[in-house]
Amino acid sequence: MGDDMERIRKLFGSFSFYRSLFLLVFPIALQQLLSMGMSFFQTFLVGAYVKSQGNDVHESMLLVQIGNRYFLAFQALLLAVSITSSLFFAKYLGDEKEDALRKVMKANLVLSFFSALFMLVIGFLFRYPMLKALIQAKDSTISIHTTATFYLFLLLSLIPLSITNMFSYMLRNLKKTKYPLISTTISFLFHGLLSFILLYYTPLKIVGISVSFFLSRILETLILYKLYKKNIHFIQGFYKEKGYKGELFNILKKGWPVLLSQLLQEIFLLLMFFAYARIAKGQAKELAAMNFVTQVADIAYAILGGMGTATAILIAIPLGKKKIEEARNNGRYIQGYVIVFSLILSLAMLIFLPIYQSLTGEDPFLKEVFILQIISLPFLFYSQNLMFIMRSAGYTKGHFWITIFPSLAIKVPFVILFVFFYPSLYEKLPFLETIQKTLGLTPSLLMFLYLLDRFLEIARAFIAFFLYHKVKWYERKLEKANEG
Repeated sequence: MGDDMERIRKLFGSFSFYRSLFLLVFPIALQQLLSMGMSFFQTFLVGAYVKSQGNDVHESMLLVQIGNRYFLAFQALLLAVSITSSLFFAKYLGDEKEDALRKVMKANLVLSFFSALFMLVIGFLFRYPMLKALIQAKDSTISIHTTATFYLFLLLSLIPLSITNMFSYMLRNLKKTKYPLISTTISFLFHGLLSFILLYYTPLKIVGISVSFFLSRILETLILYKLYKKNIHFIQGFYKEKGYKGELFNILKKGWPVLLSQLLQEIFLLLMFFAYARIAKGQAKELAAMNFVTQVADIAYAILGGMGTATAILIAIPLGKKKIEEARNNGRYIQGYVIVFSLILSLAMLIFLPIYQSLTGEDPFLKEVFILQIISLPFLFYSQNLMFIMRSAGYTKGHFWITIFPSLAIKVPFVILFVFFYPSLYEKLPFLETIQKTLGLTPSLLMFLYLLDRFLEIARAFIAFFLYHKVKWYERKLEKANEG
């Protein structure tokens, strides 16, 4: 009996492991949820305000979502920088190299800050062309100028966010997850209260929400820095470090597949955003519905972000100490945790649907895309988690094969062909409508492309499974320039 229990523990892991994993991940997941929720909250606040004024809710919510989409896209790039840096941080933590830890933190700060600055400039220069292209010059209840101003303060928020990300990921690797949670919770509450005041009691109205968002991000950074200075008694003064260029080069050399893949992934998201806008021809209702579902998925994915840090700790640190078998076992146990957790989270997403419909009314199209998103979400969680595990060991090219390759091979060609090159092709292929009707969906080109996108999530899960068992990821090293 004792031998049987030992075999079960070795195969599936012990209760204490899952308990420790949950305690590690939960504060991170909650902090990520609140951070993403600050953007998600804006959609509902604007919707409620516009509805109270008797204006078009769909158009108003869509215009706010445009700004959020750009912000979230480049927030993901900032996260990629911090995640890549945290892999080196976890390794040096396992090696107990304090000098190297300071250099990684300085390199992360420099990369994050200048990336955010670049994103701000690009977004500012092209804010009007992007907004006009997305709403197709249709009359709106919110003017282009108002939306561009709203959007500008979201862009400015990237600067404090770049610093916050650096602190958050380093503190998580030190298992000080409560500090990012405290700072984000306070800033979230501040954002909610100040947004309400500026929206209803000042001339700023809707722009006041983005002003509040910007100030909240500054507050979050200041609180987190104060907590870091007070409670972390080593690796102090990292921002004065001068010999960090070697680590910056290491991060770029090893992390470029992750950074490039993340950039391409966000470009693909924006491509789909423009493709959907072109298909809908200015009809805000369907666009707003699809972007709402995307935002819900972004929140779910943000919760998974805690698993990225967990794998960096549970995989990179043991490997740094040459404990390969421990790292492989941890990788297997983490998979079981993610599978169960993703199923629970997919069902929990349903709570957002009636809240949104209370503002916009019943919408069969919204329900269909929402259900498709829920079905595909566990596959997304699984593929991304396997990618986290392999990346934590040093196999950073997995991001390209799992996330980018399916889009390059399938999504991008289909979108270019059906939307931009040959718009009438869909009508000449009746079997595509037959497939959608068979699945109980309302047939349309918009729905077909969304269905294709969800199919790719399933394909990515199979690709990740293949790579995980094919590539000896546990033998990779972060210092290597080539992975073979």
